[in-house]
Amino acid sequence: MFPGGISSAKWPAVLGLCLLLSSFGPAVEKSPAGEGIRFCVPFWVLKDGAPVQPRMGREDLSVFAGPEPLQITRQERPGTPTFLFLAFDLVEDQAPINAAKQALADEVRKLGPEYWVGLIEVQETLSVIQDPTRDKRLLLKKVQQSRQFGKAGLLESIQALADFSSSLMRRSSVRVAVILVTDSDVSNYRTEYSNPPINRSDRRDLSRRFEGRALQEEISRLSTAMVRFPVPLLVVHVAPGRDSLNRTYQDGLVQVAGAAGGRLFLSKSTGDIPRTLQEAFEWADSFYAVEFEVPLRPSGLFEIEARLGAALSPTMRLTHPARLFFPSDPQP
Repeated sequence: MFPGGISSAKWPAVLGLCLLLSSFGPAVEKSPAGEGIRFCVPFWVLKDGAPVQPRMGREDLSVFAGPEPLQITRQERPGTPTFLFLAFDLVEDQAPINAAKQALADEVRKLGPEYWVGLIEVQETLSVIQDPTRDKRLLLKKVQQSRQFGKAGLLESIQALADFSSSLMRRSSVRVAVILVTDSDVSNYRTEYSNPPINRSDRRDLSRRFEGRALQEEISRLSTAMVRFPVPLLVVHVAPGRDSLNRTYQDGLVQVAGAAGGRLFLSKSTGDIPRTLQEAFEWADSFYAVEFEVPLRPSGLFEIEARLGAALSPTMRLTHPARLFFPSDPQP
């Protein structure tokens, strides 16, 4: 039996349905009384900018949407059963790929028994390499055997990844986190994001003045969509490009991951990959999954604010998704 009440026999069907159809919709549901909507959102407690894991009960956390506090209905702390999905978008140079696989293996070995780890390949669509398991030997074997070729796939599949994982966190009553490891170069997508001049001989061609406009439009679209799927989505770029368009791409990944409540980690070099992945695993280990009820309100974006109790607040602060989306037709 998996955590969250999902049987091992039913897991492939559950995961397959999520990945293929993304049918669960925004990570919210009607409250039992039908008087509001329940959201499940990741929260981190930070001290000196790094995540920590204080003993925090419901009385130590308050969540607001406007002036009134929201009712917290569930809180899953670090150390409780967790689904961790490792997603791969690795198609470029072999040296950083090998370093990333070794660093992933080292981090998997450190995980406690509360972790069920699944492996996902991220390209045009999501495909399962390994269903969630606690068998570390099997996981290490599958990580080393994984092979990807062709084009980058992060921008094409990150929304589906957030949709599936945020819905699972709400419906399974356990923590769910995603670490997405990529070496994607913006020039290696199936879509042309560099926005090359339409007429290279015409200096008045407006496309010359807006390099990367197609990329910026895609980032804007994804950022708007990702607000609907709050989940700890931790993107690790192991080989970030240094040209201006790739820097724009990386800034966009900060925006896209942040909209869901996650963040981007950039490796400075191949030798820096173990440190970067270790940091991502620390963030995945340290979040609190907090469910709260929001009274009925008009459909659209709204802001939330969270505060720590007096016993924690002098030295610590919270980070969490700043905005959520209230659906017009919530799931029953």
